[in-house]
Amino acid sequence: MILYIDTTEKNFELRLYNKDGLLVDKFVSTSESNHSEELIKNIDALIIGNNISKTDISKITIVSGPGSYTGLRVGVATANAMAYALNIPIFGIKAEEKEALELAFASKLSSFDSPVEVYYNNPPHITASKK
Repeated sequence: MILYIDTTEKNFELRLYNKDGLLVDKFVSTSESNHSEELIKNIDALIIGNNISKTDISKITIVSGPGSYTGLRVGVATANAMAYALNIPIFGIKAEEKEALELAFASKLSSFDSPVEVYYNNPPHITASKK
């Protein structure tokens, strides 16, 4: 199974695909901007609801940006941690590539290679120190 995570918007989205890239199930959150509180428990619910275990996940695809600053950090950190713990490949795709998931499904990687980095599309806006 392939787990897809998209936390670029206020309402995050999770999808499960089979090994052939066919959609098995999906979940779209209704709680806006609570990614850090809701993401893990909804990943668990999606997995349990489809009668599989975390070890049945063979790949993770994460939308790495651009998008909500906090949402991206929560999603990418969660996906990287899961991929590392399960020793499975992880693939970062940009928001404009969301529908081109064959990038993730076609990969030959079989284990965790390296973490995905957040893609912000713009440099950070850093407020000048008041001192």
